[in-house]
Order: sequence, then C-alpha cells, then structure tokens
Amino acid sequence: MMMEMDRETTRVVVLGAGYAGLRAALRIARRTRRENVRVELINAADTFVERIRLHQLAAGQRLARRPIRAFIRGTGIEFQRVHHVWIQVNPDKLAKL
Repeated sequence: MMMEMDRETTRVVVLGAGYAGLRAALRIARRTRRENVRVELINAADTFVERIRLHQLAAGQRLARRPIRAFIRGTGIEFQRVHHVWIQVNPDKLAKL
C-alpha cells in the first residue's frame, strides 16, 4: 500500500502590491504552481496605482481603475486588503539562504 506523505505548505507573504510586489507575487505563483506553496498578496488598497501616470491625475485627468484582483485572477494568489499588518516571525520556520 502506498501512503501519500503530507507535505507542509510553504506560505509566501508579499507585502505591498506596487510594481515590485505585484510582479514578485505573480512570478512566485507561476514558478511554484505545482508545489505546495500558498502565495498571499497584502496591500492597503484594492487597486494598482500606476505611479508613472500620477502626473495625469494631478493635471485633472481621470485614470483607469486597475483592480489588483484582475491582475491575479487565475493565479491562485490570495489577496487581502489590510491597512495594518502585525507580523510575528518564528526563526525556526524561516528558509535558510
């Protein structure tokens, strides 16, 4: 009889969904989709801010709303809109670099 071993899920938390955070979450999710990895993306807003277009906003132009959930749909990434984050790190659980 073959027994399937339960593997512990690796949890990756990405704080911030700017250019770097969103890209990191997408790449991690893509590269680990066949592994036991859970990717969470946490951001204070539910929309992506295109910083290179903020001058248009300052000039009174309306910018297209870009929901973060649209970027991550179908990737398995879990998104949470959180304004304050408290992190407790267990050093024994950290990946060794």
